[in-house]
Amino acid sequence: MSYIEKERKFLIKERGAFERILDNGLKYENGVVTLDNKDKKNNIVKRIGIIQWYLRKDDDEEERMRFEMIKSDIGFTKKWIRTVKKKLSDNNDYGLNREEYEEIIDGIDDFMSKKLKNSDVVMKIRYKLLDVPEVVIDEFIYPKVDGFLMEIESVKGVEFNDFKVPPELENAVERLDENNQERYMNKNLAEPFEGLRGIINANETNCLISTISYLRNRILDKTTVVMPVGLSFRGYFNDGNNRPKSTEEQEMLFESLVDFFETGVRPKRPPAEIETLALIKKKGYKIKNVVLISNRPCCKNDNENSVYCETILELLKNFLSKDRGKLDNVLVLSNGSEDFAVLDDSKFPELPSQILYMLYFLFKADRDQEFEKIYIIETPFSNEGTTTKENLETVKIVLKKMDKLMENVGEDDSEIIMDIAPGVKMIGLALMLWGIFRNKDIYYKHERQEELLRIPRVVVNWDTYYVDNIISTLNSILDSGVEPSWTELLQIHDDVAALFNFDNSGQPVAFYDIHSIKKEYSKKRNLPFGYGEQLLKVFRRNPELAEYIESGILEKWNHMWIGDQIPETVEHSQRHSKRLMDFLTGLILKMDEDNFFAPFGYNELYKSYYQNITYKDLIYFLLIVSINVHDLGHTYPIYKIEKLKKTLHLDSLPSLVRDVHNELTVQLLDNEHYNVLAFQKPFIGSGKESDKGLTLTRIFGREKAVAVKKALQLISKYHRGYLAVERDDESESKDFAEILGVDTSSLESLMSDPHSEWYVDDELERKVIKFVVKWLKFIDATDVQADRIVTDAYHFNRLLRTKNECLYLIDKYQSIDIPEETSKYKETKAELLKLKEFLENEQYIEAEKTAKYVEEKIVYPTIKELIDEYSESVRVPEFIQLADKIAFKARQFSHFDKHKSVRMVYAKSFGINTLSSGENGRKASLGLQIVKNSEVETDEETLKKIEKDIREEFEKAKLYIEYKSVWDEFELKIQR
Repeated sequence: MSYIEKERKFLIKERGAFERILDNGLKYENGVVTLDNKDKKNNIVKRIGIIQWYLRKDDDEEERMRFEMIKSDIGFTKKWIRTVKKKLSDNNDYGLNREEYEEIIDGIDDFMSKKLKNSDVVMKIRYKLLDVPEVVIDEFIYPKVDGFLMEIESVKGVEFNDFKVPPELENAVERLDENNQERYMNKNLAEPFEGLRGIINANETNCLISTISYLRNRILDKTTVVMPVGLSFRGYFNDGNNRPKSTEEQEMLFESLVDFFETGVRPKRPPAEIETLALIKKKGYKIKNVVLISNRPCCKNDNENSVYCETILELLKNFLSKDRGKLDNVLVLSNGSEDFAVLDDSKFPELPSQILYMLYFLFKADRDQEFEKIYIIETPFSNEGTTTKENLETVKIVLKKMDKLMENVGEDDSEIIMDIAPGVKMIGLALMLWGIFRNKDIYYKHERQEELLRIPRVVVNWDTYYVDNIISTLNSILDSGVEPSWTELLQIHDDVAALFNFDNSGQPVAFYDIHSIKKEYSKKRNLPFGYGEQLLKVFRRNPELAEYIESGILEKWNHMWIGDQIPETVEHSQRHSKRLMDFLTGLILKMDEDNFFAPFGYNELYKSYYQNITYKDLIYFLLIVSINVHDLGHTYPIYKIEKLKKTLHLDSLPSLVRDVHNELTVQLLDNEHYNVLAFQKPFIGSGKESDKGLTLTRIFGREKAVAVKKALQLISKYHRGYLAVERDDESESKDFAEILGVDTSSLESLMSDPHSEWYVDDELERKVIKFVVKWLKFIDATDVQADRIVTDAYHFNRLLRTKNECLYLIDKYQSIDIPEETSKYKETKAELLKLKEFLENEQYIEAEKTAKYVEEKIVYPTIKELIDEYSESVRVPEFIQLADKIAFKARQFSHFDKHKSVRMVYAKSFGINTLSSGENGRKASLGLQIVKNSEVETDEETLKKIEKDIREEFEKAKLYIEYKSVWDEFELKIQR
């Protein structure tokens, strides 16, 4: 779809003004954009890294290829966009008028790669500050631009007239006229890619991926660099006679180091710590926090380095006499302190000279005030290698203080990079252990190398199997409060004894913190494979929503699958929900939140639902909770036929549980004894409303909690493919639905009927529920992978057991004592004998046909007769219960084979094409990849059936209707 851009551009000429706008945020009122001036966080709606190549840039038409990388709470979205722009008319009051066509593509080929390397390019970070009107500020990385370019564009019918700033910023913000707009157009700023390649120091072969890696590092909000500080400063400032150079000479050397940090021009053998910072910066990282760690002696006790202390103290004194404010950003965690405190210059003599030298460098290098904080972590002084006990104590203290550091910098708000090369090796070892356990990047630079070796982050933690074998012994040690003696150590489990070293006096000393081992074990034991926790980061601004869901998973929903009503089915419990959570995370990252939420306007998404909870939060909350509870009806054995006021017990009727599990979930969520949603009482506790813990009513208030519960019931009911969502659609006809009195009205008609108990009076909430239902229908259909049969051994034994149980139950059926053998009993007996023969000969397709006949032609008609016969509680005879159980089991074999055939299904691509569908067409396509399970023989027909089933669920969900306001088509592509 073509559209007309109406935009104005402004040049922000000073970094201070740029940062002031980012800090204050913007607001729009009565056609005017102004600073918000509110003390609030997260003023930046979105941060986008952009590399834009110009393949053609004529005056009247331009063609470009753009790579975008968007940082969100759950990860990075990456996409390639091809754009063609044609000028329509000259400038008017709104700025430039032009027609724009755009397509999102899967990626680029080798031919395009070569073309990009020979094209002009712009690299920038785009800060989106408002959606309506759209306000963005571009910070140019390449080429270098004096200032920051701000654009305000009229969108969605919202016009703007002006941008006003406070008087003190008027000289720093310039509205660009026609000539200047031309000058600052990206295509006019763009320069050859060769120049950008030089900035990032990439060779011809890897220059594109290196450029993208550089961009990824630049768009990170904050980077915190952690490093031990060693003795390299002393060598750098040494006059050759083991004495420091003069103050004047040192000042000149510091200037050269600052120049190295800013430009990358390397002096001869710079201090290792500064070289690491410069190399990290060269990789694109914006260093916001620097953490310095040392266990060297402080100046007042360091006779060996006293002259160095005197020199650096003088330099610091002179510097702070002109800019004392720098100290406000220095925090120190001293020995014996529980938390960081602002550093006072009177405490300088209590710091090691190495820390003071590094501190002075950081003060001088912070010319643009880019550093937010400098953290100093002290550890007790020990000469390296003095005693085992002291070294082990250093490790423990560093690990503990790093955890405290994370509380200050915010682990989710900052990229943590650790350099383990300089300084005391024991501190470097401790940092490496901490980084491995906390999933952080670690860097190492050899003394004579000019590049950093990155040790990639990898999630490593305690092996729960290993800890499970020793946990009783660990608990005994923790209960005693003291470490075991060496004689006791000889008597306990070898794996426990291996955790200890002996100090110089022969006493055992634990290398690792045993408390942390137990803590991590307790967490992992509950859910050893995780629960899709990455997705919960969408609630970073409303952590109580994430906490509620996490409690629900860990304390309630996962454990409800104990004693599964129908264990013969493929796995439906926590790992099913986890896989759906993981799939949704990948889907949103591939689509990008803007596209995923495209059916909703800005004012809809960010409208308050309850207090600080927006409708966007509500969408995520309903989708994630429903992913975890929609199948819980499998565990609930009581079905109430509401319209007939009758009750049917289903604990021995698994086919009925399967067919109405969604209706059972609805009824389960109503049963306060199960407390599935922690409506008024926390998930665990004494069962009193006064128990501590989050509840639905504490988060949403009672009125909205009732609405949220109703929404979750509707979503759980309508996740089944046969039930219609749109008002005018009819649900598929199902015999069981008619027999069991299921309301098959469409979701939209049910929610819109004021006389219905399911009436939802909030129109936007109805839109949200429809949106969530449709996505859940589709997402649920994608979980067909081999993980649902758990393991190969589980699958083999499940198959064998199911077959043997069928044969055993058929024999049992023959022995049932029936006073009067009815024709129905005789027919069932005959069908089961046929089924037995098929099973014994492993003719599973024929067995399934027979079992289906028993269900549909014998069990359900009998159930219908019994419902008509009984007035309240429907009693089902044993022979029907047994027949249903046998039939249900016999229908599982093809289901098992289906799920073992696929390794995984994931969202591989998302594209929007506005060219191939015609001038007014806008076609979106979501691409899925089905990965075949190569470890088993897979029938091609089975894979085709899986693909067909997923396509059908996508079509039944009718997601294209939700997106028709933004896309003319929304199609699904599947590859395998």
